[in-house]
Amino acid sequence: MTHHADVGAPVVHDTAAATPLHRIAEVNDIAAAFVFFLTKPHATATILPLDGGALLA
Repeated sequence: MTHHADVGAPVVHDTAAATPLHRIAEVNDIAAAFVFFLTKPHATATILPLDGGALLA
């Protein structure tokens, strides 16, 4: 897991453990979603949750 300087390690660990993917989104995950929407002109007014599956849990 990547170190997140702005959040304490226990919080990051607990948050990750509570998701089906057992990790939190990294910068590359967010960037990939952003690029996806930039390349799909028909994906308008769409919300893409990057929550590691927390909505499903």
